[in-house]
Amino acid sequence: MSGFAAVFNLDGAPVDRAWLETMADFLAFRGPDGREIWISDAGGMCHTLLRTSTDTDGRAQIANRVGRLWIAGDVRIDDRETLIAKLPHGPCDHRTASSAELILHAYETWGEACVEHLLGDFSFVIWDARRRQVFAARDQLGVRPLFYSQVGQCLLISNTLDCLRQIPIVSAELNDRAIGDLLLVGQNKRPTETYFMAIQRLRVAHCLIAGPDGLRTKRYWNLPIDEPLYYKHNADYVDHFRELLRAAVRDRLPDGPLGIFMSGGLDSPLLAATAVQLGAPVAAFTSVWDRLIPDQERHYSGLVAAHLQIPIFYNVLDDEQWALEPGSTPIHTPEPIGNPLGLAGYRRYLCEISKHARVFFFGDGPDAALFYEWRRHLAYLMRQRRWGRLCRDLALHVKEFKRVPLLSNLPNMWRDRKKDQADRLAAFPKWIDAEFERHLGLKQRWEELRARTQSPHPIRKDAYANFAFDFPMDWNTGNGGCPGEPALVYLHPFWDLRLLRFLLAVPVVPWCREKYLIRIALRGLLPEAVRRRPKAPVPGFPYLLRAKQTLKPSLPAPPELARYVDMNEFPEWPCQSWEDICEVFRGLSLQYWLPAK
Repeated sequence: MSGFAAVFNLDGAPVDRAWLETMADFLAFRGPDGREIWISDAGGMCHTLLRTSTDTDGRAQIANRVGRLWIAGDVRIDDRETLIAKLPHGPCDHRTASSAELILHAYETWGEACVEHLLGDFSFVIWDARRRQVFAARDQLGVRPLFYSQVGQCLLISNTLDCLRQIPIVSAELNDRAIGDLLLVGQNKRPTETYFMAIQRLRVAHCLIAGPDGLRTKRYWNLPIDEPLYYKHNADYVDHFRELLRAAVRDRLPDGPLGIFMSGGLDSPLLAATAVQLGAPVAAFTSVWDRLIPDQERHYSGLVAAHLQIPIFYNVLDDEQWALEPGSTPIHTPEPIGNPLGLAGYRRYLCEISKHARVFFFGDGPDAALFYEWRRHLAYLMRQRRWGRLCRDLALHVKEFKRVPLLSNLPNMWRDRKKDQADRLAAFPKWIDAEFERHLGLKQRWEELRARTQSPHPIRKDAYANFAFDFPMDWNTGNGGCPGEPALVYLHPFWDLRLLRFLLAVPVVPWCREKYLIRIALRGLLPEAVRRRPKAPVPGFPYLLRAKQTLKPSLPAPPELARYVDMNEFPEWPCQSWEDICEVFRGLSLQYWLPAK
C-alpha cells in the first residue's frame, strides 16, 4: 500500500520541513512510484505512491480543494457511482477524480459525516485550513491501519508505525500492557494501543478530530444487524451472491496482473474464477506441505489452476528456512510477530511473488461470515411463528444433506464442548515474570481475554462478532511493512461491506452449512472434485512436528527480557504439545523483537 504521513502544530507554530523529508524518505519502500511533500505553516503532509491503476488512483494522493482543504491517504473506494451520485455537481468531473479527491469532495459536502458515505479500504488525514482542524479516519473493518502520536501541541499521523518513530520527539518507551497481552495470547489486544507508549492506533471504524481545543476520537459506524433475507426462490440467493461478489472483485481489480493466495478449498478459488470471468490476468500462489504432513492442497489447487488455465506457484513450507543463521542480525519488524523463526523465509517469499504482481487477493471471510448457527436460526423462526418458513428451510436441508440438523451435528457439538472445556482449564503461563504479572494484574487480564465476546445479534451471534468489534478476525492487529519488504497491496473481496452484510443475512439453514451457498454458486466454475471437497483443516500440527526435528533456536537474550520472562520456566524444546509450542512462540516473539525494535 502507498505510504503517507502528516505533521500538524495545533498551536499554529511552523512545521519543520526536515521532519517531512525524513518521513518521506522512510516511506519510500511503501511507494516506489512517486513522492510528494506539501507544507503550509502549521501543517504538512508527505505521500509515496504505489501505483496499481493508471487511471483514477494512479496519481499521488495529496489532493487539495479550493486552497483550504488538503488530503493525504491510502484509499480505495468501492461503489464509486453511488458516491458520485450523492455529491453535488460542480465544475470538476467526479468520474475522473481519484479516490482521495472523492473523499475530499465528500468532506466538503458533509464535513465529519463524510465517512458515513464511504465504502472501501481507507486511512487518510485531512487538513481543514479554515477551521484549523485535522480530520483523520480509518475504514469500517480496519483493513488499512492508522497511527498517531501527540507530543504537546504537535500531532503526527501515518499509516506506518515506524514512520512516526523517525521523529525525535516521539518517545521509544515500551508499552508493558501490550507486551503483557503478547505473552498471554500472542498479540496486543488493546485496540487503541501499540507496543510504544507514545504511539496510538486509531480504532476500527473511528475518526479523529484535532484542533487548538484538543484531540478526540469517535466511532462513526457500527455493523448493522439486518433482518434475515427470505427470498421466494432459492436461486435468488445464489444470483444475489454472485452479483455482489462480481461487484466486490471488479472494484478491486488492478490494471495489471493479479495474484491470489489460493488454497485448494472453496473461497479463494471462487475469487480466482470470478476474476478470470472478468478478464483479469490471474496467477495463483499456494503454500503446501509436501512431506511433513499428508497435505492435499497441492492436488486440489492444481485442479483449480488447470481448470481456470492460470499459472500456479507453490511455496513449499517443508523447505522454508526456519531458524536464524549463526551471527545474523535480527530482521526488524515494527511490532512483534507470531513466528519469528519463519521471518527470513517469509521475506524471501514476498520478494519472489512481487516479481509477478503488486496486488494480491485473500479469500478470508466466508468461514467466519457463514458460521453455522442453526439452533439460533430455528429458534428465531419458532419465536416468530414462521412455521411455513421453518418447514421450508428444514425440507431444503434434508433434501440437500439427507439428514436433519440436530442428529448430524452432535459430533461437532461434542467437539466444540470439549474445546471450550480445554480452553477454560488452560493454565496461566508460569514463565511470565512474577513481579511483572503482579504489577500489571495479568491473571485478571488472562481471564478477560479468554471471556467470550458478547454479541447483540439475536441469530448470528458468532458470525456477527467476528466482524463487529475492534479486531475483525484479528486481521488488523499487526501493522506490517518496513524497509526490506516489497511494496504490495493485499485486498479482501469478501470483506466488501455490501457482500458481508448479505452473507450475514442469508438464512443459516441450509445456506451456511458447509458453506452451501458458495458450493452452489461454484457450479460450473470449478471441478466437481473441488466443489464437493469437504472442509479440510491442516492435518496435525506441522509446526510442532517441525520443532521436534529442529534444534532449539539460539537467540540473543537482551537484558530487558528478564523483566518480562523467566526463560528457565519455558517448556522444554522440542515441545510436547501444540499448547507448548504456542507458548514458546509467544516468548520467542518478544525475545526476537526486543534487540531489533
